[in-house]
Amino acid sequence: MPAKPKPMETVAQSVNGVFCVSGALEIYSADPVRMALLDYLTSTSQPIVDLQAVSACDPAGAQLLLAANAAAAAAGKTLRYQNIAAPVRDIWLRLGLPETLPAPSVP
Repeated sequence: MPAKPKPMETVAQSVNGVFCVSGALEIYSADPVRMALLDYLTSTSQPIVDLQAVSACDPAGAQLLLAANAAAAAAGKTLRYQNIAAPVRDIWLRLGLPETLPAPSVP
């Protein structure tokens, strides 16, 4: 039986009020990132997520971003994304969701 692929290390943390994600935003990392992101959403009035250092993104990562948008909206907040990395844009477009991801700045 082939060994399970080892998930890439993903770091998600608030830096100067901005929630930064680095590494893979995939099924293996989605739950810990989701929990950290939800904590961040409750602690700030103007949430910003920086996705510049995301090296890979799969549908679970895209679903996490959709859920974060919904959680922010339910709290009366607008979640903004900045520095959206190519892997995030690529999966977003492949899933047919180009209008859904608020993108104030795209490199």
